[in-house]
Amino acid sequence: MNKNTLFAFLICMIMGLGINAQEAPVIKEFSLPDPIYWIKLSSNGKYLIACTDLDEKYDKGVVYRVSDGQKSHELKFDRRGKVSFADDRVIDIGQGYINVYDITTGNRILSLGKEPLLSSTSRGYSMSLVESDGYVRILAHNDKNLIVTGEGYYQGISLKDGSTLWNNAIKPNSRIGIIENIDDDYHVILQIDKTLYLLDTTTGKTVSLPNVSGLSSQVLLYNGHYYMADYRNLLCFDKELNPVWSTPLKKSEMARSHLYMLGDRICICLGTHLY
Repeated sequence: MNKNTLFAFLICMIMGLGINAQEAPVIKEFSLPDPIYWIKLSSNGKYLIACTDLDEKYDKGVVYRVSDGQKSHELKFDRRGKVSFADDRVIDIGQGYINVYDITTGNRILSLGKEPLLSSTSRGYSMSLVESDGYVRILAHNDKNLIVTGEGYYQGISLKDGSTLWNNAIKPNSRIGIIENIDDDYHVILQIDKTLYLLDTTTGKTVSLPNVSGLSSQVLLYNGHYYMADYRNLLCFDKELNPVWSTPLKKSEMARSHLYMLGDRICICLGTHLY
């Protein structure tokens, strides 16, 4: 077994493919390309992707079936971007555009934005946009949908078939970003300019967070209520984000805090103190 094959096997072992520690593992060999930039296991644990050279602009992702170690197909990735996974989907995030592939077949199910052109310079290659209104970027994703933004909008897209789930308008040149994921993975805290919102990523519905100056903790979803801390208070909201209660924090305790549930009691850790 060469070092590339062994490395792939060890990666599979480390990332956990349901191997019982009391049983002798079945060794599967992967004839991997050379050179290898990275090796990743898909979110569903069924495929291994090894990234290698394609050309000056793209990398090649060679996809293998974990079940038998055999090569399945190849994908093309933007060398300047990054690759993410969502169940049986591969998300290629480039500079201003996003491609989504079905990892089981290699078929592209979604293409967003305009691929930037590369122009030669004295220091190598620089990026220039095809057109500004074709520039998109990813905000977040889970195993069901993708949240992206462009000029004057942000939208949810199904990772199953690439269809648009919802489309929300925002003012041009607004600053937008996801600042916190919620425990259920389908609600996030979205910031647009200086306002915080709870966003349902499946429907696009947003509810503003009243009287929250900025998060200094994670958002804890427990028993139908949201708990969070800003730099002044520990706050509780119901599922519709109606305020339930608020209790002030010590002014000297302004660092990032962490929330925990101990039975039916909520605890907040501020620095070296637990309340």
